[in-house]
Amino acid sequence: SAPGVLSMLSLRYRLVVLSRSRGDGIVKALGNAGIRQFFDFIVPGEKWVGHPSRTVGLELAMEKYPEISKEQWCYVGAPPSREAAVQCGLRFYAFGEPPLEELEDLMDILL
Repeated sequence: SAPGVLSMLSLRYRLVVLSRSRGDGIVKALGNAGIRQFFDFIVPGEKWVGHPSRTVGLELAMEKYPEISKEQWCYVGAPPSREAAVQCGLRFYAFGEPPLEELEDLMDILL
């Protein structure tokens, strides 16, 4: 289950959401799904969507946690997000394609 996986991951990692949605919309959606409590920080769409730099959302997240080195960050996202992660020098795992077809597959890689 998503709450189970996120609960396990949140014990070991800071979890950040880069959302294309507005801040109030993503907070409400995460709350309705019963998983808001697992995320440490949300970068809403109004902060980065449409910005000329494709990396601005990631940069905002990394600025929030300067104590975390680039080597420790990893980005789990849709395959088109790979380019931004690579530009920022971050590990990237494409969700929705092998080997991360299911949320539970994250546990095999990250735990």
